[in-house]
Amino acid sequence: GRMDPPTAYVFPQSFDRIRVLKGPQSLEQGATLAGTVLFERDRPEFTAPGVKAEASALYGSFGRDDQMLDATVGAPQGYLRGQFTHSDSDDYRDGHGDKVRSFYRRENGTAQLGWTPSEHTWLELTAERSNARAAYADRTMDGPMFDRESFGLKLRQEQISRHWQRSELTLWDNDIDHIMDNFSLRPNSGMKMLSNPDRRNTGGRWANDIALPADWLLTAGLDANRDQHRARSGVDYASQPRQRTLRFEQQGGFAELGRQQGAHSYKGGYRQDRVETTRYGAGDQTLYSDTLTLDSGFGRYEYQWSPAWSSYLAWGQAKRAPDYWERSKDSVPFTLNPERSRQWDAGLALRSRELDLTLSLFSADIQDYLLYNNKSNKVRNIDAQTRGGELEGRWQFAEQWRLDGGLAVVYGENQSDHLPLAQMPPLDGKLALGWQPAEAWNLTLLGRAVAAQERVDVGSGTVAGQDQGETPGFFTMNLSAAWQFQPGWQLSAGVDNLFDTFYYEHLSKSVHASQAGLGYEQVGRIPEPGRAYWLSVSYRFASAGVL
Repeated sequence: GRMDPPTAYVFPQSFDRIRVLKGPQSLEQGATLAGTVLFERDRPEFTAPGVKAEASALYGSFGRDDQMLDATVGAPQGYLRGQFTHSDSDDYRDGHGDKVRSFYRRENGTAQLGWTPSEHTWLELTAERSNARAAYADRTMDGPMFDRESFGLKLRQEQISRHWQRSELTLWDNDIDHIMDNFSLRPNSGMKMLSNPDRRNTGGRWANDIALPADWLLTAGLDANRDQHRARSGVDYASQPRQRTLRFEQQGGFAELGRQQGAHSYKGGYRQDRVETTRYGAGDQTLYSDTLTLDSGFGRYEYQWSPAWSSYLAWGQAKRAPDYWERSKDSVPFTLNPERSRQWDAGLALRSRELDLTLSLFSADIQDYLLYNNKSNKVRNIDAQTRGGELEGRWQFAEQWRLDGGLAVVYGENQSDHLPLAQMPPLDGKLALGWQPAEAWNLTLLGRAVAAQERVDVGSGTVAGQDQGETPGFFTMNLSAAWQFQPGWQLSAGVDNLFDTFYYEHLSKSVHASQAGLGYEQVGRIPEPGRAYWLSVSYRFASAGVL
């Protein structure tokens, strides 16, 4: 229900790689144009029986307490990998020294069993279990239970034949059980309320790479996904039957064709999804149902002007069906149209030993944009337009000194109502100065400057967040250092929000009035943490036989 999105379960250090696909680049993961973030774990490889492990612990202000353990034992024929992460924190204090209701705890355990009979074959089974609880400043109910169980299977075969280079099958089964109430994590002498939604998500994807003549590569496959939402309520919820609310069933097919020819790179793709949505009433009675056919496609051209300079131009279009909350908030049930986006992307990059610069620009026109308003508590379709860009850079201006920076801007327009498009982030810039006088340690000073946001549509946005009003700009600075004091050991420390600045993000929420009754300062919007100190230690080990 958007209070526990996928990123709520992500502990970044437990992944080997995080990839960001900006703009129209691929439809294999779904019909997305703005971008896709992939959290990936690599296949452990061994030349002989061996062990590798990584552990870290972090302690900081406001009772922050994080630990991670990742250990793998294996041999050339297979492996067993186990991970455990723990993260919790008390309420933090803002730049004025006032407490903000925000305490949480999260634990996650993962086990992966892999079989690698050859370098071209990989079979992996995954089981994952997590639990969490969280207190909220923006509502009258907290989340005392977020339980999740996930199971997955991945089978990958490479070099099947001369032309069939890869075939990969991925299956998943995820269960989320979620409790929201107004008494478990806060005092309550009045009426007790409890909601217990759950969700089961099952599906799979089959993807293949086929080498074609003239160096063309075809990536094609099928995927399917089923989301089943149920709910029950009341303090005696455990004795109540679960009631189905909404079910989504999606089947899709995709094909992408690409070629690298000297300095030129070409890629294009097409995807079609069929999405059937059903709303249920009492006794699992079907109230509404519809089926949407969604077509998406993209084309991308890249050119390498020289060893240092490159550029790209891309175009894509995609359709998106209304999600769970948008379906729940339509003014007339099942009359919302799917969003239809058309986007142009262009970019220029300079990459050399001392200097990296990347400029990315985009322009998107969105028909039937799904806009929520909290006054009407409804979602409706409008026409919208967004424009924006991002500039990123790295400059190694001396042997021991380095600058990293970025600047991002987005401009949105609600063309149907001739208003600014809600929930648009303001101009945001970062600049980091790094100093590494020796290989074993480094120091980084990071500054962030955010402009005021005056283009707002109060009360509008998405179900997850709406514009609260204009937002002032702010500046923050972080300082951090890392020291590798022994092989495999690293000690890190830092100060976030060095000047104890009081600020809040534009994409934020309002503090609920009930928080004042719980002893918290009542302010307009949820402020971000003030000055915070942290200390971290990590250790990595790999025996002989580990690649």
